[in-house]
Amino acid sequence: MYHKIFVSYCGDPLVRNYSGYLIAENEVAIKISYVYMSIVDEAITKCMVVSQSAEHVLGFVGVGKIVGVGFGVSNVREGDRVIVYADHNGVAETIHTANKDSVIVFNAKEFNDLEALIIATLSVSRHLLDTVKGANVLIVGNDLSIVPFAYVSQLNASKVYIVPSHTLWHDIIKGEHVSIYDEKPICDIVILSTYDPIILSLVSRIAKKEFTLIIHPGLMSLLKIFGYNLSNVLIKPIRFGDIGSGISIYKELKDSITHRMRLLSAFDYIERRVHPSVVNMQNL
Repeated sequence: MYHKIFVSYCGDPLVRNYSGYLIAENEVAIKISYVYMSIVDEAITKCMVVSQSAEHVLGFVGVGKIVGVGFGVSNVREGDRVIVYADHNGVAETIHTANKDSVIVFNAKEFNDLEALIIATLSVSRHLLDTVKGANVLIVGNDLSIVPFAYVSQLNASKVYIVPSHTLWHDIIKGEHVSIYDEKPICDIVILSTYDPIILSLVSRIAKKEFTLIIHPGLMSLLKIFGYNLSNVLIKPIRFGDIGSGISIYKELKDSITHRMRLLSAFDYIERRVHPSVVNMQNL
């Protein structure tokens, strides 16, 4: 028997059993060990983001081992450890099937599965991270996806600002404190990983007339609701999967991150709904 953590469109997460799975052509089956519950999963459980599916699986990124391959698969093999990011559905199921092109082989033995998952959450495109160099950057959010930008910004940005009441881990994500209610345009780039309607409504007031908004891809749908003027905002979704970048940032911040990450069982997660967090799928 297998298990998944899901919601019906949005709202309360549940665990459901399922009896089997199918591997289609060009797909692989992954036995998931750990799943990261992100800001997007929190938004779905609070119905700030609504899925089109009556059974939407949670979990933004997972790590596990290949246990089956479909016809046409040649780039991975059974036994490989892989990272898989959510596509139209999440990955919080004991056996997750995915297209072969959606998985990243990560067999590096120096990292265990939990470390591999954290690295995956930090693996933001180096090209995207480089856009903060020399800029005035505002960082807002309660998700690990902002950590790489904070790290690079502290090294290379002209100025870094944070909204402390809406931003996690102030000892890692450091910057000059500003209020979301300020109206002085101070930043060229806004890094955003929050579904908070107040932030989404007001953040543009402390950005310059033309600015770049880098946002978690799972929250893109909220921008239309809050009426962003696309003529003066360059919107870039955060791109994940640059494992080399994730490894380098993890090595620098390992001690600061690992003792803060909350590791939960599936049933603890359902009861407490802690975000961000890691769910251990091995004890289901």
